[in-house]
Amino acid sequence: MKYKQEIIDEAKQAILFANAWYAQQLKDVNLKCTPQFQLTLNSILVNPKTYKRIYKQFREAALHKFQYVVIYEYHYDSINAFSVLHSGQHLQKKLNRLRK
Repeated sequence: MKYKQEIIDEAKQAILFANAWYAQQLKDVNLKCTPQFQLTLNSILVNPKTYKRIYKQFREAALHKFQYVVIYEYHYDSINAFSVLHSGQHLQKKLNRLRK
C-alpha cells in the first residue's frame, strides 16, 4: 500500500542537529545521520506496523548505527514522522514532546 508521508519540521531539525553533533564529536569519522534517517523512513513506509507501538497510534523505529529513534504516527493511509529523539530518553519524556 502507498502511504502519504509527512515529516514534521521538528524531526528535520533533530536530524540536522544530530549530524552537526556527530561531526563535532567525531571529526575524523564522516558519519551522517541523514542517509540512515532516509533508510529508516523507507522501512517505515514499506511496513509501518513492524515497529514498536509506544503510545496509542505512535510508534518508534531505531536508526541503524545511531542512538536515535524516529517517532511516527501511523494511520490507515498516512504516516507522520513527528520527531527524532535520542534513544536514551525516558519514554515519558518522549510522550511529553509528542503532546505539545
